[in-house]
Amino acid sequence: MVFLKQLEVGSNQNFTYILACKRTGEGAIVDPGWEVNKILNIAKNGGIKIKNIILTHTHSDHIEGVSQVVETTGAKIYVHKNESHAMKRSGSYFVTEVQDGGMINMGKESLKVIHTPGHTPGGICLYTPEKVLTGDTLFVGYCGRADFTESDPKALYNSLQKLAALPDDTVVYPGHNYGKTPTSTIGYEKANNPYYQCGSLKEFIELRMHGHVD
Repeated sequence: MVFLKQLEVGSNQNFTYILACKRTGEGAIVDPGWEVNKILNIAKNGGIKIKNIILTHTHSDHIEGVSQVVETTGAKIYVHKNESHAMKRSGSYFVTEVQDGGMINMGKESLKVIHTPGHTPGGICLYTPEKVLTGDTLFVGYCGRADFTESDPKALYNSLQKLAALPDDTVVYPGHNYGKTPTSTIGYEKANNPYYQCGSLKEFIELRMHGHVD
């Protein structure tokens, strides 16, 4: 079983996650954007050895704390190959590129990478049985923006369908606390999220790009 701690940090309702293998204590921080000292102290007090940093995408509010985590822990960075250039520009970090279907090992546990472009070209979600970290692809009752320069609403639509194929009882852990609750499930989102109620790609794009769900 994977240990998971959800932390709301910063001024934009960001969620950062501490993950760890319960058997070895080896762990990862997902999207260290803000309040790094707080995050590292929680990990340390829990006996977690941070070995990895995993980025669901490279927007600034998800990566601001990367350098501090690397300097403090020596952690390796995992990021999708479509966005690794952003981290390589930022400093001489040890960057490992991941792609769809790849596995990130964490002690005796592993996380499956699901490539979910649309919000950004290299957006990923992280799946372990019964849990999925959805970054800025899927929120509770909402989905990621698709109006940035590198966004692609069609790709975002397809990514949401990919997540919909996960078991309905999979708990959704999003990248921001934008919903009525901090977590949800795939089944609940398919039944209630307005972006899952669109009957076609055209309807989805109209709602995402011009609608009032925000």
